[in-house]
Amino acid sequence: MQRIKHTHLLILGLVLMSGCTWLTQRMTITQCNFTWEDLQHKGSSLMESRFQISLRAQNPNPNDAVLDRIVYTFYADDLELIQGTTQGTVSVPAGQSAPIEIELTVKHLKALKAIQKIKSGKVKQYRLTARVFMSSPFGELSYDIDLWRESAGH
Repeated sequence: MQRIKHTHLLILGLVLMSGCTWLTQRMTITQCNFTWEDLQHKGSSLMESRFQISLRAQNPNPNDAVLDRIVYTFYADDLELIQGTTQGTVSVPAGQSAPIEIELTVKHLKALKAIQKIKSGKVKQYRLTARVFMSSPFGELSYDIDLWRESAGH
């Protein structure tokens, strides 16, 4: 009987340790640093413009970090262009960095004033506000980031 209790305790301990490792990996993303590396206009049509934002997540932690998704809002000066969500996960190895590419399609009718400002070269800065999401056994964990980038003409 005593041997069965010890076996159960050993199994429970192993399960808890593996769960803690998984949770530690998920939680380290809160300590990653994000930088905005590039903003590219990928093309326009009569109805929409396409952009690509290149971010870099730097993980200074001793564990890999796993990012589930980013829910973002993209601005030209103070004018909102689009809201969206990235698809897929990004793993950032311990002590390293990883690129994150965000593809944006801005509908001209929804963001007409901002698109006119961009095309006329009057935008001073771009802004990306976002919430970073991770999953855990205790539910979804998240935190906010706020990144700015000056326009190429300023």
